[in-house]
Amino acid sequence: MELRGKAFYNFLKSKWLDDHGIAIEPWQIEDKRKLSNEQLFAKLEALDIQIDQEAFKLYAAKCDAPEELTDCLTDETHDELRYGQVYLIVFELWRRFCAKKQTLSIFCDELDHLIDLYDSNDIANLESIVDQLLELGKILDAQIDEGVPAEEVYDYVTSFIAHDLESFLYDFILDQINRDQAMSASEILDAFYPYVEDKRWLDLLLARILFETDVEESKIMIDRLFEALQEEPDVDLGLEMLRMLIIFDDKSAFQSLLDKVSSWIQSEEDFQHLLAIVRDYFCALDLEKEEKVLSDMLEKREGQPLDAKFFPTDIALQNLKSLVSTQLQP
Repeated sequence: MELRGKAFYNFLKSKWLDDHGIAIEPWQIEDKRKLSNEQLFAKLEALDIQIDQEAFKLYAAKCDAPEELTDCLTDETHDELRYGQVYLIVFELWRRFCAKKQTLSIFCDELDHLIDLYDSNDIANLESIVDQLLELGKILDAQIDEGVPAEEVYDYVTSFIAHDLESFLYDFILDQINRDQAMSASEILDAFYPYVEDKRWLDLLLARILFETDVEESKIMIDRLFEALQEEPDVDLGLEMLRMLIIFDDKSAFQSLLDKVSSWIQSEEDFQHLLAIVRDYFCALDLEKEEKVLSDMLEKREGQPLDAKFFPTDIALQNLKSLVSTQLQP
């Protein structure tokens, strides 16, 4: 998917933070939120754009978005390098001085910023993310009300977001559940359920929410998910369901799902995730000896390439199944 607006530069920065060896220009990843107004206008002046705060506001009043204002200030120049530099400065100035003229690119950039703060454990109030997500849900709904297909709306709106929104939604909703914020978790889940492509992930979260108030109904949902997973296998979802079943403490369901998931594993990374999940389950069951066995198995596999192909004939898998079968039998 082609990223639009500032999302492209947010994505570049995230890649650079993961790997400083990536070839990138300093201006592309500079945190302009930390610059003063004077510094921003000085940067524009260095790019041959003579403008001050009042003039900027006058220009902005005639434009609908920072992208349009950038076109105006650059005369829609074909110099992509200069255009990109001007755009990022204009974008930040628009964010500061044109708060009443909210645009989709500005809104989504704020969501990206909040997600960055959340990922770095540097956010003081999680309600700001909840509010931003619920508002995004309203933006999506408004487009649907105008007759635009849901998939088309979702793809367009998320093209302004650098992060993988669906992955973040799952992690954040689960975090809200674990913080005993079931109401906000349910609101976010409901807001995005019509738009998420693979709804099984959100169904798993719904089952987790129901577990607190209706154990039987939540187990019915898990059974349905198990059936759906067998029809369309997904090792990542299967591993996450296994982790969730630790909370449900359903030994029979855990063993049945483990048998299926173990046959879908393709990489060393997936197998190590499986070992870690079973180890955590043994820990929850106070099976210290078995937990130690799993920890030792994981330690022995340290250093193996995580992207290496995993073969079902691996003796470690057979040992794992045998251990689980012995300890979780009725």
